[in-house]
Amino acid sequence: MKAMHKILFVRRLKPKGQLRGHHVKVRDYFFHCLAHPDLDPSVYFVPGEDCQEGSPWADIPQDRIVERPRMKEYDCVFLSGRDWQFLPGRLTKQKVINLIQHVRHASRSDARFDFLKRPAFRICASPEVYQVVAPIAVGVTVVVKYGIPMELFRGARRRRRKTIGIWAGKNRALGAKLDQELTKRRASVTLLGDYVTRREFAAAMQRHDLFVTLPNKTEGFYLPALEAMASRCAVVCSDARGNRSFCIHTQTCMMPRHNDYADHLGMIQQLMDDDKLREGIRQRGVTMARSYSLEAERADFFRFLERFILA
Repeated sequence: MKAMHKILFVRRLKPKGQLRGHHVKVRDYFFHCLAHPDLDPSVYFVPGEDCQEGSPWADIPQDRIVERPRMKEYDCVFLSGRDWQFLPGRLTKQKVINLIQHVRHASRSDARFDFLKRPAFRICASPEVYQVVAPIAVGVTVVVKYGIPMELFRGARRRRRKTIGIWAGKNRALGAKLDQELTKRRASVTLLGDYVTRREFAAAMQRHDLFVTLPNKTEGFYLPALEAMASRCAVVCSDARGNRSFCIHTQTCMMPRHNDYADHLGMIQQLMDDDKLREGIRQRGVTMARSYSLEAERADFFRFLERFILA
């Protein structure tokens, strides 16, 4: 009988209000490992932090949480972001899977830059992340594009036409300004600024015809835009570098200039006024999103494991 390959995830939990897509994705990779027949995954949380309600880790099996892991018992360690600094012991012969979720990792001014000098098998969230990380990282670097759970982000075919949702968690000032003006124009607008559970976020998307997402100027991927596409919304999302594989102006979304109030307002109004454009973007967005399923991500990750970790 083939021995199970023990893999340890190292994580620092975040309060509900600080959750981001990259926390969700590490959790997704944990469940990918749990589904693999040859892997035995566990997770170590930084001491003093608990799985609060709304945490993406709240539903993991309790017997998978280890409080005092013995590093020598593990064949592999899974790290993302700053997880390197929370290792509960010294690495010896363990292979390291390093999930790289942002283009900023390759910036010398970023706290995570020096981690790229450490040998690891690196998974990049997008081709855009790979382009900046691969030339400087020590070890193997590949792309496994993000996937989303299609059963959660499914589009409701019946919804009020021309209703607008605005996700402003990363740009509250612009979101508030757009909300104020669109409401003045008698549009039906919902402004979302506080972080909620992923299920609540998906439900909000399903209630709206148009969905405006306000990313940072640079992102490693940017899940909300793709999730809105899967939810059958006509999407407005500015360029964020890591979203270029699926955000295509006038095809899968409208892409105003970053943080440009007039440009955002103009493109939202254009979608409101032009039924053909709105429906075309909606349909092409749905088609694009379907190629980013969580199942496809798992299959790509399993191929990575078979080639580099389990070989």
